[in-house]
Amino acid sequence: MRSCVWCGVALPAPSRLSGNPRKYCSKRCSDSYHYSLKPKVGFTVRACIICGTSFMGNLPHHRFCSIDCRKDLALTKRQWPRAWNRDLEQWESDCQECGTFVSKQTAFGKIIRCDTCRGKAQQAVNRLKNTKRRGMQMKGRVTVEQLVRRDGAVCYLCDEVIDLTIPRNQPLGATVDHVMPRSRGGHDTLDNVKLAHWICNLRKSDKLIEGINA
Repeated sequence: MRSCVWCGVALPAPSRLSGNPRKYCSKRCSDSYHYSLKPKVGFTVRACIICGTSFMGNLPHHRFCSIDCRKDLALTKRQWPRAWNRDLEQWESDCQECGTFVSKQTAFGKIIRCDTCRGKAQQAVNRLKNTKRRGMQMKGRVTVEQLVRRDGAVCYLCDEVIDLTIPRNQPLGATVDHVMPRSRGGHDTLDNVKLAHWICNLRKSDKLIEGINA
C-alpha cells in the first residue's frame, strides 16, 4: 500500500498504464514537502499568513505555504475588500444625530451615525454639491433654436446635418451638449454648449473631443 510522502494518507494503487506514480495526496502536500527540503542560498523559514504553517521562501512576496492558502486570501479579500486582515469588532455607541443606540459588528472603525442618519447626511452632501453646480449655471435656458442660428443645424461631433423635425428623444434628434463636461469642471455657459445628435451625445458621455478623435 502506497502512502503520501508528506502526510501519510493512503494513495490509490497505480494502474499499469501510469508512467509516474503519485507521491502526494494533494497540491498542498506537494508544496509543503518541497518547501521543507534543505534550503538553498537565500531561503529562510517563514510562516504562512493564512494557516501559520512553516515553509521555505527566498523572496519578500512569499507569504503562503501553498496555492490553497493564496485562494483563501483572495476569497477573504472579496468578502472584506477594505479590511481583509482586520478582525471584526463589536461596536456599541449612540448615534451623534438622533441619539439612537447602535450595536454592530464592523471592521472599519467606530460607529458615528445609524443607518437612517447616515443616509440623510449623504443627501445633505449631495444637496450642497447641486447648489454649487447651480451657481455656475447661466441665466435662462439655452435652446436648440439659439444654437441653430449661431452654428447651423450641424452636429459638431459627426459633422452631419441634423433633421430638426425628428423628436429630440430619437437617436438622430437634436440635443444640447457641453463641450467641456460639467463633471470635468465645464460651466453651463453659451460658449460651452453646441448642437449634437442624441446618439452622438450619448456616445461622447463625459469624454473630451480630443479623447474621441484620438
